[in-house]
Amino acid sequence: MILNLSPFKLTLLIIVLISYLIFFLASLSSYPGSGIIYSLFSLIYAILIFGAILRFRSYSYLFLSVFLWLGLWFKMSVHLILDYPYGEVTGNFYIINGSMDDVAIVASVGALALIAVYLFFLRLNIKDPVEISTKSKKYPVYYKLYLNNKNKIFFIFWSMVLVTTASNIFFNIQISGLVPRTILIYPLNALVYWALSIGFVLTFTFMIGLRYRLEGAPPSMLQLLSIGLLTSMTSIAILSRGQYVFIVSAVFVYTLFNYKFIFHSSKKSVHSKFSLLLLILSYLVFFYIVIVTVDFLRGYYFDLSLDAGNIVASLSLDKFSTSLTDYSEFYRILLQLVVDRWIGLEGIMAVTSYPDKGAALILEALTRTHNIGEIDIYQKISNSHYKGMDNFRVSFATIPGIFAFLYYSGSLLVVFFGSFVIGTLMLFFEYFVKRMLKCSLTSAIISIYLSNIVSQFGLFPVNIFKSLFILLIFLIFARIIISSEAIIFYLRSKTSLL
Repeated sequence: MILNLSPFKLTLLIIVLISYLIFFLASLSSYPGSGIIYSLFSLIYAILIFGAILRFRSYSYLFLSVFLWLGLWFKMSVHLILDYPYGEVTGNFYIINGSMDDVAIVASVGALALIAVYLFFLRLNIKDPVEISTKSKKYPVYYKLYLNNKNKIFFIFWSMVLVTTASNIFFNIQISGLVPRTILIYPLNALVYWALSIGFVLTFTFMIGLRYRLEGAPPSMLQLLSIGLLTSMTSIAILSRGQYVFIVSAVFVYTLFNYKFIFHSSKKSVHSKFSLLLLILSYLVFFYIVIVTVDFLRGYYFDLSLDAGNIVASLSLDKFSTSLTDYSEFYRILLQLVVDRWIGLEGIMAVTSYPDKGAALILEALTRTHNIGEIDIYQKISNSHYKGMDNFRVSFATIPGIFAFLYYSGSLLVVFFGSFVIGTLMLFFEYFVKRMLKCSLTSAIISIYLSNIVSQFGLFPVNIFKSLFILLIFLIFARIIISSEAIIFYLRSKTSLL
């Protein structure tokens, strides 16, 4: 694989590897435990991240590897080098003088399980999830219906997006960090949140995928820009900057891996590079709008919802804006967004230092349902400052991450086999989605959605299973639409026999 790289890519890879080595040596000198354990930990995460990139066969494995690498090895290394406080609480870790070696071992065992799954997946010789241009000789009935009513369909779609977005902002049906103010008929609140978090984007990319499947046409620049606009609107609606980053990152990675297919770069090299640059700049503009708008709305909602002086009220736009003129504060915010935003390390630190681990703890965490006013079990394990909030008005929580959650059991075997099973399900679910929809763009977005769920696993898992059930229903409906021609033919054959 490495031998097949172009001179530019090979040079870039060497520079990255040398930088990685320097970064490792700088953090190793500050590591408080065994240098051998930290070296193995670093090697395992190097294999995880570089293997996902250099032997790319799965969007979900790539995204999950990046999230875990950022939340575990990268975060630990930066904190070791810069020696500044962790952004999330760590339970009793520093009170009992916890061992960083235990943290590195738990994180390494989980990563080894995922690497083992991926090696098995590679042995199956599954092709890259890269688009190949195809064209149908005959359009099915559903696609003819779509082409004849395309303008009406898109008008209805964007109208639904606008109405749902505005309704959620004004009526607080389901906003991140807030207890819903408007309770709809069950399960409409959950459906509204799912639609805004991923449903509308999946629907739009599914429609793009129909055009690809039958006309062999790649997504146009207008469609890619529309995804950015759509994601910015839905992210603002639920007050989530992270959602925009995740979905747009999936679209961008898809674009890079399908560069020639989308931009026809072999014929129009300059034009394709300009188009890619325009796409990046547009996504950055959308991101700026999301940051400003979400911070403004958060300041409004949280100042109304919380007592004065509460820590979350500091998220208001005025305080955020003035902090940019203070370089030390800007540096702190930069570290918070680039380093401490990612989940994983503090969760393992808190759980390894928690004395009452065991089967009873992980079973209780798995089966616990979320009721308004209640907090997740991890808030007690981590000594989270969110415990003291009015949980009937706000809904904030510290997140353990998948490896920390599995280590509730107190067993490294549970961490390994649990990670192995989850990794296997993710990889084959992505393969299943790709075979069902035959659209890598939709597959990439679903993959980053699942990877984010797994990397941030731990808060009321029952609710996560509900969102996955809605996703499964969406996929079934999408498949029914694609297979409608065969279904109609089957029904007609049965009717003729009667």
